[in-house]
Amino acid sequence: MTNLINELFLIRGIPHGYCFAWEPQLLWTMVISNALVAAAYLMIALALNHFIRLQPGVPYKWIFVLFSAFIFFCGLTHVISIINIWRPMYQLDGVVMSITALFSVATAGVLYPLVPKASKFLDQQRAQAAALEAVNRQLRDTTATLEKQNQQLELSEARFRQTFDGAPIGLAMVGLDGRFMEVNRALCIILEFPADQLLKMTFQDVTHPEDLEIDLDHVQQLIDDKADSYRMEKRYIARGGRELIAMLDVTMLRDPSGNPM
Repeated sequence: MTNLINELFLIRGIPHGYCFAWEPQLLWTMVISNALVAAAYLMIALALNHFIRLQPGVPYKWIFVLFSAFIFFCGLTHVISIINIWRPMYQLDGVVMSITALFSVATAGVLYPLVPKASKFLDQQRAQAAALEAVNRQLRDTTATLEKQNQQLELSEARFRQTFDGAPIGLAMVGLDGRFMEVNRALCIILEFPADQLLKMTFQDVTHPEDLEIDLDHVQQLIDDKADSYRMEKRYIARGGRELIAMLDVTMLRDPSGNPM
């Protein structure tokens, strides 16, 4: 029976090493090819391990470890194939091939059921990325609108400032306590005070004592929302004590809630 099998498969004995028809070109082609494949496998395994270290929170980390081990042993089989050409190591080759087979079967076994989970995870990531992009787009639009509004406010502020400062009559913005908050050039000329000094004063400081009480009564009516504005002729005390008479027009500024500003 054994002789029949040997005759059918032309087996004349147990092989020891490889035979490449004694052609050096074929021999080195196999050696170089196996070396390049082994180097590529080992580099892939190292790259996967490096990726795992860089991303410790990556999902399904174990599949990367398993796949890295499978790739490593695949590369190792090619290294042993080169060694076997000159120094047969069939027992080691069998052990490594067996380990590679185990890892290949295990990797294939867990990879297939993992595909739907990984696909679902990637779909969720794309959905989150799309939602984030929508939020960023809305934020960019909002930012652009705010920038446009700021530009308009700056332009409006510039126009107000030019109108306020360049007005030929004395203008001032006054706090509820009577302190000068803003004064224009015309008012400084009328009262003969520089702007920086006038901003440290109140309208009470430059109002004639005999006209102060009635002026304060009008101001209180504005604060109490009993009037929106008032007009009166009053006397001012300019710098150096000089008296002057002016027609005063006052309007209360209020915030959107109606509170006096």
